[in-house]
Amino acid sequence: MPTSPVRRRSITVVASVAVVVAVAAGATAIGWLSDSDDDTVVTQEPSAGPTASSSTADPDDPGDPDDTAAPATGPLTPAGGFLPEPMGGQEAIDELGENLERVATINDMSAEELRELLLRDQTLRVSPDGHLFYVETATPPSP
Repeated sequence: MPTSPVRRRSITVVASVAVVVAVAAGATAIGWLSDSDDDTVVTQEPSAGPTASSSTADPDDPGDPDDTAAPATGPLTPAGGFLPEPMGGQEAIDELGENLERVATINDMSAEELRELLLRDQTLRVSPDGHLFYVETATPPSP
């Protein structure tokens, strides 16, 4: 017996609602299972510019645009990064010292822009390798 268009539409609607409910239930379950006492969410801002370590071009080639990726100044940490641990604000500025300009260049901005951002945005951090990311505290859902 053929199915009428109205019945077919009803079946489609019911199936669509079932899929939405299943996806929502799965997302909620994953959220509850992965919930911990630490409500810190870490996000990383991708860097559009090249990094000093990613360049494979000839450093003696004056026409190479990667030569300006990060001027060589200031010592690196023993692990090869700019900082011993992620830092933000004035602490990051002080610890970076001469490397502030290198980190700014890695993140495609001027040293002054980076300095202003670090002082203005309390969630902004600099990773040990010089990339910027944000740490935000999530508010736990109400029971």
